[in-house]
Amino acid sequence: MRQHDSRATAIAKNLLAMLVGLTLTLGLLEGAVRVMASTLGVSPYMQYDETLGWTALPNTTKRHRNGSPAFDVSYELNAYGHRGPTYARTKPAGTRRIVLLGDSVGFGWGVDEGQHLAALLDTGLDTPTGKTEVINLSLSGYGTDQQLLRLRSEGLAFQPDLVILQLTPNDFDEIQYAFYNQKPKPHFVLGTNGSLELRNSPVRSEGPQALDFAANSIPLPFREWLGWHSYAYNLLNEQYYRVSRSYRRGGVRPYDRFRPESVALFNRLVQEIKVTLDERHIPLLVVHAAKEISDRQPLRNPGIPLLDLSGTFAAWEQTHDEPAMFSDGFHWAPRGHHIVADAVMEALRTRGDLLTTVRVQESAAPPTGRPAS
Repeated sequence: MRQHDSRATAIAKNLLAMLVGLTLTLGLLEGAVRVMASTLGVSPYMQYDETLGWTALPNTTKRHRNGSPAFDVSYELNAYGHRGPTYARTKPAGTRRIVLLGDSVGFGWGVDEGQHLAALLDTGLDTPTGKTEVINLSLSGYGTDQQLLRLRSEGLAFQPDLVILQLTPNDFDEIQYAFYNQKPKPHFVLGTNGSLELRNSPVRSEGPQALDFAANSIPLPFREWLGWHSYAYNLLNEQYYRVSRSYRRGGVRPYDRFRPESVALFNRLVQEIKVTLDERHIPLLVVHAAKEISDRQPLRNPGIPLLDLSGTFAAWEQTHDEPAMFSDGFHWAPRGHHIVADAVMEALRTRGDLLTTVRVQESAAPPTGRPAS
């Protein structure tokens, strides 16, 4: 009996030693990958959020290096996880507040501190008699559905005097899914009476895109948790996913970007943003610089001021060597942020009726833009 007990004890000790060794090995691997990711400028900076799908980590400095388009920049995320200064939710007397809703473009993807739209407006609209504070609620991967939810959950608490909604073509993709860019998200569907019905809230991985991603990911327990918390798992799973998808046929066919259902849902979401703001007498301005949106004109609400700068971007790039867009044709380069900021500030300064007019037409001549230091 004693011999049996001693064998069981020895086995338990060996198993415990193996477990400790495995834990230490995995911990060292995770630490090494985190150091490597930080050095290479590819470390993630998102965290799971049950309302929005994800938010940025607060009080974080994120270095972001990219090969094509090439850049090496840093993002300073404040106590809220927003890009920009940490402003108190209660607005100081004599201060004007602007809330910016957008995705990676509005966030300032690939653009250093001080050079993105929110930062330029934050400093450029200050006057001797008053300060303007810009709250940048934009985040990479956000669709119009998440922007509506973030306006409700965070934006209104900052007591904005103006809300700017920045559009990009893939907004019409993102709103169609409960799982996009390998992350779960909330989404809305249109009810029979045209109402917005929120789905996948609290946010979980669901839907055919989520199942397809899971089927092509490393088959480990707790992989969704690992996806949010482990750099090593994400690094390995990215390669595993690419190989797996290359050998598997089929998959989930994406919807057409501008199919009628997507355009209808988009317009209903924008209308809901406007109604939410109208109830509080807060004006809305929509801004974009995408030729694809300009050509299709999917925004069907004539009561919303629209600043369409796609022609301005094209005219700039025809006459200047410095690009307004990055080479991906999607994100604004530093010069593009300056062009948009100049156009917004000029509209706010010279067009007293901007916030009640039907549409803001761009000027024929492109703005010179300020130097992007």
